[in-house]
Amino acid sequence: MDVAQPSETSLIALFEQFLQAKGYNFNTDKLFKTLEKHLETHFGAISIAEFDLSKWNSFRSYLTQTKGLSPNTVCIRLAKLRTFLKFCKKEGYDVPIKAFPLPKEEIKQVYLDVNSLKAIRDFVPPTEALSLIKDLCLFQCFTGLRVSDLFRVNQHHIISNGSGLYYLTMRSHKTNTQMTIPLSEEALKILEKHSHTLPVIAEQYYNRQLKKLAQLAG
Repeated sequence: MDVAQPSETSLIALFEQFLQAKGYNFNTDKLFKTLEKHLETHFGAISIAEFDLSKWNSFRSYLTQTKGLSPNTVCIRLAKLRTFLKFCKKEGYDVPIKAFPLPKEEIKQVYLDVNSLKAIRDFVPPTEALSLIKDLCLFQCFTGLRVSDLFRVNQHHIISNGSGLYYLTMRSHKTNTQMTIPLSEEALKILEKHSHTLPVIAEQYYNRQLKKLAQLAG
């Protein structure tokens, strides 16, 4: 029989328990830590039993109006808050919220055209660090992987059909769906260059260096 948990338990204290239990990777943990900081700044000392729909809406307004975050970023923050609150419910805490309304996500279609891709391909980076960014950028172009999947690629995800064709097969971190992606010759060369295990770097650093790469490559 499930045992009801104390209703006065601190929201922030539970957040720490949640992160310890989940053991997320560095990038995901950092996103949850940012969410935790926002929660503590906005609500201060609040118990899990106080978090109802009005608190959810209040926090949504805080992210939008006070922090000035975009609808897409607010969606990310709230989706992670929903994950945390569902965890609390599963652990037996009485959380008085049933709905988790999210703002409408803005769909952005941003991609490299043929000329831009050629510029990246032809560019010779001045440093080893930027050369790594170029490799990761091109590998994303050739596979369509999200960043959360890009940094998980290793030799165990590479399979051959026995006829000289290679595939990348893995489960998406975000959707948990199985992916099977044909690997081009260029993508294979990038993998071979890094011993079939792509280096892991901080997502924020990667994003900054991508902008630098694009600027220098013209």
